[in-house]
Amino acid sequence: MDITLEAMSFNNCTVGKLYVDGVVLCYTIEKPWENNAPMISCIPAGVYELNPCSSPKFGETYCLENPSLNVSHCGATRRTHILIHKANMESQLLGCIAPVSSFGVLDGKAEWCGLSSAVAYNKLMNVLDGKQHSITIIRS
Repeated sequence: MDITLEAMSFNNCTVGKLYVDGVVLCYTIEKPWENNAPMISCIPAGVYELNPCSSPKFGETYCLENPSLNVSHCGATRRTHILIHKANMESQLLGCIAPVSSFGVLDGKAEWCGLSSAVAYNKLMNVLDGKQHSITIIRS
């Protein structure tokens, strides 16, 4: 299975399209690019292992790992615990990736938001099926 995330950073967030075998499965929202700083930046472009994991806060999900890019689930890397989880706003993320169904304004908030994150998340989890995969992240 070919999984690719094409994303573009803006001043206040990063938005993307997540493709599975060349077809858009969902969209994504992340922190803006802040030089890979922990908890405030999206992660660098590259190829990552997408591993099933269990999070105390988010339950069964996936984590991204590529030690050569300083990203691991836990360990001696600059960035750890980069998860895919439900969230609608960039402010709900600490460097993770949230799948969303579309973009817009949520409850009148003055913040660019992803909408229907739970729907997009469940769709992605069904496709990933609890198995290990790889994901290519392309930043523009």
